[in-house]
Amino acid sequence: MVRVNTQSLPLFTLKSGHFPLLQKATALKRAGTIGSWRVLIPGRDETTVEGRLCALRKPEEAIQLAQEKLRRMAAKKGRTLQPETLEYAK
Repeated sequence: MVRVNTQSLPLFTLKSGHFPLLQKATALKRAGTIGSWRVLIPGRDETTVEGRLCALRKPEEAIQLAQEKLRRMAAKKGRTLQPETLEYAK
């Protein structure tokens, strides 16, 4: 996943259940595998916006670079990385 903030962007299924983003993302096993899902995003005034979430599994080299960058930034800021953050970097 690239540029997804799971804390500030809640995603829901079309049936208003919570969208299992981590489960869907980890199902993409091979580099270049594409996933696409219809989701709802909460809007203002209790409205929702229907959208499509697309994900592309990175090659192993790109995963390693992204995870190293996350670890460096976390160490620099004195933060602890959540295990799912490293998964989303794939």
